[in-house]
Amino acid sequence: MKISNLYRSIQSVPIVFGSGINALGLVRSFGLDDKYVVIYDYRKDIACCSKYAVWKQCPNPLDKDSFITFLESEGQKFHFKPFILVTNDEWLIPISKNEQRLSKYYIFSMSSWNVIENCTIKKNLYHILEGKNITLPWYIVCSSIDELLIRKLEIQYPVIIKPSVTIDFDKLLPSIGRNCEIHSVKDLEQYAQVLYSAGISGVDFIVQELIPGGAENLYTITTLSDKNGDIIAYSTGHKIRQFPPNAGTIVSGEVIYVEKLYDEVVQIIRELKFFGIANTEFKYDSRDQRYKLIEINPRPGKWNSSVLATGINLPQLAYNLFVLHEKPSVIPICNKCNIIWADFFTDAYYALFGFGRKGYKIYAMSLKEYMNSIKGKKYEAVFKWNDLKPFIRMLYNHLRRL
Repeated sequence: MKISNLYRSIQSVPIVFGSGINALGLVRSFGLDDKYVVIYDYRKDIACCSKYAVWKQCPNPLDKDSFITFLESEGQKFHFKPFILVTNDEWLIPISKNEQRLSKYYIFSMSSWNVIENCTIKKNLYHILEGKNITLPWYIVCSSIDELLIRKLEIQYPVIIKPSVTIDFDKLLPSIGRNCEIHSVKDLEQYAQVLYSAGISGVDFIVQELIPGGAENLYTITTLSDKNGDIIAYSTGHKIRQFPPNAGTIVSGEVIYVEKLYDEVVQIIRELKFFGIANTEFKYDSRDQRYKLIEINPRPGKWNSSVLATGINLPQLAYNLFVLHEKPSVIPICNKCNIIWADFFTDAYYALFGFGRKGYKIYAMSLKEYMNSIKGKKYEAVFKWNDLKPFIRMLYNHLRRL
């Protein structure tokens, strides 16, 4: 398929920004409905190799003026307004901020910037939800490194310290990343010195209780909601593994129904006045048996295809909702449990070899332990016999990094 053919399409063409594994899930979901997808990205990753995708290089969104001008030019080429989905914050933020300019040419699948901003800035998110009968972890907000040190004695250790706005922060501190565990005043003082040495300034920090438990206690509910805040479809599950293992992105997870998450997120979506696809993350605290809100990502997440494993085509439902204005009844998943979603090649590598080689030996496991951790019906995130090229590209990417 050539992009020139999609420009002339007599229906709205799906456009996905980003080309990683999360984009691949979206592309294949549309492929099930015989739709080709245009991928815009300044680099070429595995989703671009799908038989359902056409890739076109675009400017880096960090170059905001060139990026938005490019999108205006591209939008004018389509016969019908295309429908857009984004895969991470580097795309979400500039597109959402420029909705007024871009809505002339594109159909948006997400809320306006004032709502997105409150989702992506954690201090805003917690402030809005404070006192709303939503379970939040203990936290304080510090507006500077100096304030962290001033308040060091009132902090209830152990804690996690993270920036209120996470985008690009881990690039400034690659040795630490966005989330840092702090177990004492001494740890905090050392962390502050690292921040000073890196020249970090103008950053708000969230100091949040360290909830015990590993990745398996991190639960996500993926939702599609309409402009009234009504949830149309959803799926719940928890991580099995992530990388980095102490605070990273998912490599394997289990789809399992948790009614409490649905009850909480209904209220969160309405309080925020959010619509579109979102991933809301909680951590289960075994001390009080409660699920505590960690964050909301106002866009499709990395394991969006886990919803497809339950028989729910979330991207297509979003297309029907925002393009065709068709609103289905709520689709439950309570009978779709114990589905293991993973990029199994990457998951097995980290569990058996990668964690140990990268300094996380306590997370490494034997083959028997690994097989026990993924018992259940399997859903492979990348390898598909009928769409093999993304897997081949992924193998190439892994070998190139060795």
